[in-house]
Amino acid sequence: MQALSDTTRAPASEPLEISVGEMPVMAMKLDDPMPSMVRRIVEVAGAEANISIYPFKRSMEYIAQGITAAHWPVIYSPEMDKLDLPYVFSTTSVSRINFVLYSNKGADVDINRIEDFQILTERGIVDLFDFDIEPSSNLLGAIHMVDSGRIDGYIFAGNTVDPIVIEKGYTNIKRTLFARFDIRAVIARTDQTEQIDAMFTRGILKMKSTGELDEFAKLMSVKPYDDWQP
Repeated sequence: MQALSDTTRAPASEPLEISVGEMPVMAMKLDDPMPSMVRRIVEVAGAEANISIYPFKRSMEYIAQGITAAHWPVIYSPEMDKLDLPYVFSTTSVSRINFVLYSNKGADVDINRIEDFQILTERGIVDLFDFDIEPSSNLLGAIHMVDSGRIDGYIFAGNTVDPIVIEKGYTNIKRTLFARFDIRAVIARTDQTEQIDAMFTRGILKMKSTGELDEFAKLMSVKPYDDWQP
């Protein structure tokens, strides 16, 4: 597929190539909540960037290959600093997000023995988990397989998956909070890494101080975990 791209401009700065991982509801087109938030962070920081949307896995690969300077969004916890990754996490997070285990009701998945079950997640983030988890590049298909019992479970952001579960009317799925993660960017390892990180921090902190970041969090349905069940 062709990438969607947009240019955010500010004087006296060189454009950065920033990619956003494609996600239903959150980032399918450039005016969706996630790319809009990233665009605003860059603007508020007084920087310039070309923002593009790619399939999530490709967006992460472009960081590793040095094709883009940064990718949004990614989950982060301090334990991930121990991982050997081809990029670095941004210092400042925009919010925290609920990652939810969507399991088939008949599978009786034990989250304390999760490695014993067939669990999938988005292909681009499998390296961020400390147990064997299978990759999927088809979120809609994965959730359908959970409901039908073809796989035991799927782990991903609740604000992305919940609307799908509701819209499709799935009733054979159990929701369990897996973890709460920071939402951050990943930045390519280059001589600009620290400057890009500082730019993101500058924009994020300014938006937090004005309440503008809270408005984007509302658009992305980022909120405390609600243990509702289909």
